[in-house]
Amino acid sequence: MSKLGNSKAPSENPSHVIDYANPSIFKPKYLVLDDINVDLLSFNILAASGLAYLFSYLDAKLAAAIAATILPLRLIFPRSKAPTGTKVYDIVTKEKQLTVNVLVNGAALGAAGDPFEQPVELVERMTTLNCISLVQLAHLFGNDMIKRGIGWMMHISSVGSYISSPGQNIYHSTKYFVRAFSEALSVELRAYPGIVNTLLLPGPAETQFVTRSHAQETVMMAASGAVEDPKSVAQVGYKALCKGKRESFSSWNAMFTSLVFSVVPKSVHLTMASVFNLPFRGRLRAREPLGDQRVRGQTL
Repeated sequence: MSKLGNSKAPSENPSHVIDYANPSIFKPKYLVLDDINVDLLSFNILAASGLAYLFSYLDAKLAAAIAATILPLRLIFPRSKAPTGTKVYDIVTKEKQLTVNVLVNGAALGAAGDPFEQPVELVERMTTLNCISLVQLAHLFGNDMIKRGIGWMMHISSVGSYISSPGQNIYHSTKYFVRAFSEALSVELRAYPGIVNTLLLPGPAETQFVTRSHAQETVMMAASGAVEDPKSVAQVGYKALCKGKRESFSSWNAMFTSLVFSVVPKSVHLTMASVFNLPFRGRLRAREPLGDQRVRGQTL
């Protein structure tokens, strides 16, 4: 053991020590025509018009005319081009020297149940795959996209990112990480106009994830009626990516669920989430997903 005060060579520094961070490098652009600024502009103008009408600075017709002019902006402002070139859906490695134009960052591991009853190795694997690996892939392929000046990234979070969920604690926490990371990344990528970043927020889908996470007997998966078809989820995500959307829910049900859990009191939120993750213990079970998801695409 080295004596206190002895310095180590740079190569011997622990990997968790951050020596090379440079907080002065920050490149986001703010004066750009994108969905964030269009929404901000629309909200401010509508709010100002509404207040002006309330305080009699504007008459009702003029306020309505302003609203009718501003509201369509969100639908007509310039969108990015759809993904072009090679689309790689299988796992690739850097050594193959493939040019990846589209990165779908969606690999994830889940586990239902009490986190204190789960092996700590499982928790570590969940957080590593769902969070660390996702950031590493975004960094790896994102840098290549920036050099080429073009690229599309999709980060798949979950409606669970809005839910503090007893029974799915670790998994939903990792999906909150993905949502926060992607939302902030969309702002940071303003410095690189050719790069599109889309956040997909699906509800529970009928995939092998359900059985592998041992959630097939929970109220959410077996009885809620909210389980979505994976093909539909994929189509929604791809269309959102082609339109250059910053984020997209997989369905109206997914959007409504997220809204409800965002606005209800925390006690109600936690109670609802606990009920959704209660197991039926053999009395009811979600339909077994197909073993090979590629078969589903051929039969639908």
